[in-house]
Amino acid sequence: MERLGDAGAELPEYSLVRRLLEDQSEVDVEGKHIAKDNHAISPTSLQNPSDPDATYRKKAEKGHIGYVANVVQTFNNDGAAVITDYSFEQNTHSDSEFCKEAIGTIAESGEATPDEKVTLISDGAFASSDNSALAKENNIVLVTTSLTGEKPPMVFADFVIDEEKKEVTQCPAGNTPVRQSHNETTDTYRIVMEKNQCANCPHRKECRAKLLKKGDVVNVSTKKVERAKAAAEMSTEELAAFRNARNAVEGIPSVLRRRYSVDDMPVFGTMKSKLLFGFKICAMNFKKLVKYARDKSAHLTDQSIPREQCV
Repeated sequence: MERLGDAGAELPEYSLVRRLLEDQSEVDVEGKHIAKDNHAISPTSLQNPSDPDATYRKKAEKGHIGYVANVVQTFNNDGAAVITDYSFEQNTHSDSEFCKEAIGTIAESGEATPDEKVTLISDGAFASSDNSALAKENNIVLVTTSLTGEKPPMVFADFVIDEEKKEVTQCPAGNTPVRQSHNETTDTYRIVMEKNQCANCPHRKECRAKLLKKGDVVNVSTKKVERAKAAAEMSTEELAAFRNARNAVEGIPSVLRRRYSVDDMPVFGTMKSKLLFGFKICAMNFKKLVKYARDKSAHLTDQSIPREQCV
């Protein structure tokens, strides 16, 4: 790099080496390159010279390199289902961003109207106050369920969170935390209330407040607050129905991994990977269409045969 400077910038190999060095090291006061601390390395740093677009993401305590996809499936009460939309992005793309894009796509399609609302069911990781507000503006009912289908403690719906400042401003009893901290990785708040403020609070058991020497501590996650708000607006039966629908959609990633080997696609780069992933989605939809046509044909055949012949 000292010898070539910017003269070798047109060579892809040279650009990758330069990017690698900039991602993994920093220059000290003496002008020497020293290795960065692991936590200082960006998720968008070079992961593989064969695939410069690939990024790093840590989810559920596991590291993942590559890309991330989101699938939207539309279904009716008769069980017919088809994948109507998909997104394929770098691994740093969040679930909340995918949800926002899906809401935008549905809004642009004109399917959702004041008289005919569309229900969008997703996992709890897609929940956020911004997404809920955007869905409501576009006549979309956003339901973020857990796979267990159990309702979270309803008291969490009354926690007030300032998304911009990233802080809890009020608890269900109307009290303000004296201090707090926010974990960006888990999007969880550790709030400290005044000493013994939670001792006689009727919500203490649901909030699971811990009475410590210097104050009362409560852990609040954005996901739990959003799920509680969504669950408060529906009955247990409705939540169970949404849970079953959510579980059915959860099978799609499993099929894509087991039958279509999306984790081992023989291409590199965002565009090529996205294109091949799209072909696999088309293959899934084609199989769904064939199965639906066969089932429909068999049903019509059964109806056309006189009962005497069946006997």
